[in-house]
Amino acid sequence: GFSKGTAGLSGALGPVPHMIRGQLSGFSQTCMVGQGFSQCTACSASVVEQYRSHGWGFVREVLAKPSMLEELTGLAELHRQAAAISLSDDDSEGESEIGAAAATGSSDARAAASGVDADEDDWTEL
Repeated sequence: GFSKGTAGLSGALGPVPHMIRGQLSGFSQTCMVGQGFSQCTACSASVVEQYRSHGWGFVREVLAKPSMLEELTGLAELHRQAAAISLSDDDSEGESEIGAAAATGSSDARAAASGVDADEDDWTEL
């Protein structure tokens, strides 16, 4: 969300915004503040804890194997879950399209079953 000022996040020079957005139409600025992401590879609790306990050794390890941060924060698992949901959606849509086309007995059914788009096949019949 946005805020013109955030009382709880002040530093020595005032609040520290996450982003400053300017509007030329009114020559104004809006300071935007967001909530922390628990899987952030920069500032999540697990990353900060590892850095505090291992220091530059942790940084060297991450530089050698960048995917380690995603595993440490749980971001890799989030990606795997999103991919699994996406694949299950794609599978169910594909099966329903082929089944519906086969039920009508059209050339679209043959195209869907063969994996060729029916529109692509039509140009040869001109």
